[in-house]
Amino acid sequence: MQLCVDSIPSRSKEYAAPSAATIENSLWYQQRAQLEKLRLKIAENNDPLVSALSTYQSGILGILSNAITIIAKQLGDAPCEWCFLVAGSHARGDMYQFSDLEIALLLAKPEYRLHPYFQALVKQLHEHLLNIGDPWQWNHFLLNAVACI
Repeated sequence: MQLCVDSIPSRSKEYAAPSAATIENSLWYQQRAQLEKLRLKIAENNDPLVSALSTYQSGILGILSNAITIIAKQLGDAPCEWCFLVAGSHARGDMYQFSDLEIALLLAKPEYRLHPYFQALVKQLHEHLLNIGDPWQWNHFLLNAVACI
């Protein structure tokens, strides 16, 4: 499974990374409630494992996609095109609670690998996911790419 979020090309402006506190509290509460409902749904339905995995994984993908989109909008224009990819158990379709979360950030231009925009994006996403309360083990790696795949 792949999550790809394209950014708007930069207008070559100076970038100042906002703090993680700029993520709206309402988003945190909304996604925390969404995660709790997801856990209850799985527990109440007493689904077979395959169905429970699918339900959990699609819920987590929605939370991840929404958080990335909102954080990227708050950060403003990116210095180059980029996308996130999920890997590991999430990509194979067997992610469940206590699975690690492996994501890759693909950049169109390798020279922006250490740009403050991408550092802030990864940091805020990491803090956001930790704060909504699932026991993530965070694994991320920054990659360079010629194009967003």
